Amino acid sequence: MFSSLEHATSFARDLWFNKSPIHSWLNVFSAHLYIDQAAKFVPGPIMLELEQFGRKYRRKFGFVFITSTDKKLSHQILEEVKTRYENLLSVEFDITSREEFIIIERKLARLWDRKLNNNLAVLLNHIFFCVYTNWKYIGLTWLYCNFQVYLKRMF
Repeated sequence: MFSSLEHATSFARDLWFNKSPIHSWLNVFSAHLYIDQAAKFVPGPIMLELEQFGRKYRRKFGFVFITSTDKKLSHQILEEVKTRYENLLSVEFDITSREEFIIIERKLARLWDRKLNNNLAVLLNHIFFCVYTNWKYIGLTWLYCNFQVYLKRMF
């Protein structure tokens, strides 16, 4: 049983970085919107550059650009994608996995904060137990992509 958000996050971190195979990471990466689809209310010229670098990035690395930067900071995202585009695949894969985990941590924190009673804690424990024991090679991909479905069923 997870006694705290820190406990659940620590477990998720170990599962993500130490027990999930690379193909699980790629599955999670592929669940993200393309950079130009994720950015909202972006000025026209910046949107064009985001589209261009998003396509170049996908061609070079084989997965979409992922950042934990606030989507409202379109200038910063554009500079980040331009800079990271210059990376080697191994470097970018490492950065992307860390960025993804920041997103996972934020989602876990939001879910934990919304907890109205112990049902959510029990649900978190059940999902992590199933992922770890029965589907550990699916890793957090399953948790990340399907967590909302279980919350809707539970509440």
